[in-house]
Amino acid sequence: MAHFWSVAAAELTGSHLDEVKRMVARFRGPVVRILGAGLSFGQVAAVAHAKDAASVTVELANEARVRVQACSDWIVDSVANGGDIYGVTTGFGGTSHRRTKDGHGLQVELVR
Repeated sequence: MAHFWSVAAAELTGSHLDEVKRMVARFRGPVVRILGAGLSFGQVAAVAHAKDAASVTVELANEARVRVQACSDWIVDSVANGGDIYGVTTGFGGTSHRRTKDGHGLQVELVR
């Protein structure tokens, strides 16, 4: 049993520190590449904390762009057809039963 724990501990050695270092490197980088999977806190923070639009470039892979467009089309079609979409045409949590006509304002409140 002791061998099991020593192997497990060896596999975890430095893993958190290494991940934090990778996150910091992504945060400080001038380019954020979005491939469609594995978006990190460092990437989100890099874009959110950019001093201006010129200080960080976001590159969206073609694969991801196709999926984003498909999702966007679905949302636009659903809204146009009067569908309820949690957090888009309705509130969040306890107000999810309330429909809004101010989708833009709702999204601004979400990211505040």
